[in-house]
Amino acid sequence: DYLIEIFALVDTDATANGVGLCLNGPASPVSVNGVSMQPSTTTAQISQSFTAYNGAAAGTGFATATADNLCYLRAIVRNGINARTLRGVVRSELATNNIIVRVGSVMRWRQLN
Repeated sequence: DYLIEIFALVDTDATANGVGLCLNGPASPVSVNGVSMQPSTTTAQISQSFTAYNGAAAGTGFATATADNLCYLRAIVRNGINARTLRGVVRSELATNNIIVRVGSVMRWRQLN
């Protein structure tokens, strides 16, 4: 069992392009439970809970296109017997727009048992 936190500094091509932050990992986890947050405007954010890998969808807008926008994810993953790589995934709402994860982003984890 692991506590996962991701702090991602993210830019996008356009403020009309939403961003989603989620997890992906080994097949058949016992459970994945978390929350993902990303700015949708300069004064609001989108918060989504998820219970599966790739469970948080991309939002529908972004705070500022070319500034470091902070996206945040916190989750508890019960991995089970399938030991493989666990990774953070940043997805774009629009396939035609780019997402850039900036230097200074961090993923940290702690084993819970």
